[in-house]
Amino acid sequence: MTHCDPLGAKADGSTMMSLTDNDRCLHGIDDSHLLTIASASPDNGSDRHRLQPAAVHAFITLQTAAAAAGIDCQIMSSYRSFAQQQSIWDRKWQGELPILDAEHQPLDITLMNDVEKMHQYFTVVSITRWFTTSLGH
Repeated sequence: MTHCDPLGAKADGSTMMSLTDNDRCLHGIDDSHLLTIASASPDNGSDRHRLQPAAVHAFITLQTAAAAAGIDCQIMSSYRSFAQQQSIWDRKWQGELPILDAEHQPLDITLMNDVEKMHQYFTVVSITRWFTTSLGH
């Protein structure tokens, strides 16, 4: 499988298209607009996660209210750069990371053709599983 490059990079390092700063942020190429939660709340236990500034402050407010109610509220997953997401995709595609079924059991991708792998990887079940796993249900 070939790598997808959001910039359409050429061999000389230039690109076939010019992206705005906003596009670079949206495509996971530039993360300079993000803050770590630790930058606003050093002792909250979520220092590795990077979020939009407004989301950092909203999360800290939510986390503080949850703590007052006896709930430990932590972020399980947050921003990934394009390169990080590409790495996850590649490792799943190549069988280095499992693709799971609806019961969280690994599938044998050697028995699937490319269309079947893509279908399994992008099904509503996969997306739903990510949300329920991330939300701890």
